[in-house]
Amino acid sequence: MAQKKVLVIFGNGFDLDLGWKTSFKDFYEAQRENFEFYNGNPYIKNMIEGKYWYNLEGYLRNCIIKIDDSNLESFNSFWQVCGDFMLDYLSKNLSQFDTNKNSCAYNFLQCINDNTTVYTFNYTNPFEELGFKQPNIHFIHGKLAGAYNGSELKLGVDTNVKNLSTLANNEKIKPIIKVDANTEKDSLIKELKDADTIIFYGHSLYITDSDYFKRFFEKISDNQICSKSLYIVTYDANGLQSTKNNLEEYNISFDDLEFSNNTINIVFTSQGVSSEAYKKMVNEFSGK
Repeated sequence: MAQKKVLVIFGNGFDLDLGWKTSFKDFYEAQRENFEFYNGNPYIKNMIEGKYWYNLEGYLRNCIIKIDDSNLESFNSFWQVCGDFMLDYLSKNLSQFDTNKNSCAYNFLQCINDNTTVYTFNYTNPFEELGFKQPNIHFIHGKLAGAYNGSELKLGVDTNVKNLSTLANNEKIKPIIKVDANTEKDSLIKELKDADTIIFYGHSLYITDSDYFKRFFEKISDNQICSKSLYIVTYDANGLQSTKNNLEEYNISFDDLEFSNNTINIVFTSQGVSSEAYKKMVNEFSGK
């Protein structure tokens, strides 16, 4: 019997579960003085006053939708500053973060085997940082290791903004459209199609990443793709509700996913490694 093919997709929630301070809020708080130094830029000033750093890519998206010719230069400068500050923050602090070795995430890393393919939407490499054997891993939005410029960390938005803004195809905006700036989309879509088990670990499925996932979830909902085992791994019920809300932005009903001919499993990391849902997931993907 052929071994099941497993695809793991990491979002920022995975790093947070490790105990790493990699949220947009952590980043902003550490770089607050640097951002305030640049508050002559209207986008930075508005971000600070509106506390939009909690969802930086959502803020970028809303700015692009409303942008006009007179603001293109300022917006592009804001995006570049964010990338440079993010690179600076992670480069200086990643090795200093305390890792929670009792977390689901840490335990999960130890269970990953050679049959697992990992796509990460994070810039960090937890296998390398923590000394675990590295599987076949792809960095969708760039990686911290070897980056010399903030633009290599693909902070950005989805292609749908091109339908919402007449200026989204401007040369100053195009680099902020995430799928236009990477080569991993096609391979991820193929992996989503081919995998038997797919684990979304700490990925919110926010609208800015819809280019990678919308078509897949549409086909799941319509039963054009069947017999897959999908795991949604999030902190608690509030996190799950946020994911459901984000899928609604794709025009995907979570109820339709659950009524499809696929198995939808929910794992709450707040319940720890001893929860039945977590143990079931690990046993399935590790082949135990």
